[in-house]
Amino acid sequence: MSKMTDAQFAGKIDWEGGIIGALDYGLSADDLENQDGELATAWRKIEELYRPVIELGVEIEGILEDIEYEDDEE
Repeated sequence: MSKMTDAQFAGKIDWEGGIIGALDYGLSADDLENQDGELATAWRKIEELYRPVIELGVEIEGILEDIEYEDDEE
């Protein structure tokens, strides 16, 4: 995939339903042409902050599956 301009990247964020949707989709600062720009710098920060949220979400999903399983046994 070719690198995106800031405007194309912004459009992709919008297309994915916003910042969280774009992060879930896997949009990365590496997708930007201007790697040193303000958008790339900020996006790298949010990617770094979002990574632990995803990991915790996976852990919680596992816990929820166990809870649902226990409820099904009763």
